[in-house]
Amino acid sequence: MKKINLIITALLLSTASLSAVSAPFTQEQEQRIRELIRETLVTQPQILDEAIGELQKQEMAKQDSVLKNLLKDNAAKLYNSADSPKIGPKNAALTLVYFTDYNCPYCKQFEASLEKAMAKHADVNLIIKPLPYLGDSSQSSAELALTLWQTQPEKFAAFHQGLISKNGRHDQASIQKVLSQINMPKLTATAQAKASLENNTRLAETLGVGGTPVTVVGDTMLMGLVPYEDLEAAVVAALKQSKS
Repeated sequence: MKKINLIITALLLSTASLSAVSAPFTQEQEQRIRELIRETLVTQPQILDEAIGELQKQEMAKQDSVLKNLLKDNAAKLYNSADSPKIGPKNAALTLVYFTDYNCPYCKQFEASLEKAMAKHADVNLIIKPLPYLGDSSQSSAELALTLWQTQPEKFAAFHQGLISKNGRHDQASIQKVLSQINMPKLTATAQAKASLENNTRLAETLGVGGTPVTVVGDTMLMGLVPYEDLEAAVVAALKQSKS
């Protein structure tokens, strides 16, 4: 309704603009013009649909342009940080960037879609950027995951899967259990890992990421637990663009 009122107002204001640049209308003529506009909108409501549709397209195009510029400006932080875990082929045609939280139930569900997409597309790899949005155990698990990647990267995948596979939120006991399962019971977070997590948080804020999961696919971002079909379509489109 707000957009409809804006459109009607714009149409009415246009009559005032017309009177300012041409011979002035009488008060009766201006009133009649307003009545004709209103009558037209009532008898031909599709005009409003067309106007609203065009307005929405313009707004979406503007938002899309802003997002593309943001991703371009932050490409080095997204793709070139050696501190961020990377899974998949070294020289992939497409790299996905995945913001996740080890306490996030939606992230845990979305992992299956990511695994399916990567299994289907051998030329896709994945950068994982943990975020500490859901409490102290989110932070500690993310710091330990980054520590493993930076010190013993061969153990990262097992630790990551162990954290993701738990239903519900972690506590220190559940994190310690996963560490024991990979024979790293005494692992402690490094200063480098803590700094990397802070960098992830700042990058997320810059990109407008306020929750998880969020997946960067080419020049777009998939926000939240999207259906696998949406992820697959985005991957196919980005692969096509990367090879064109």
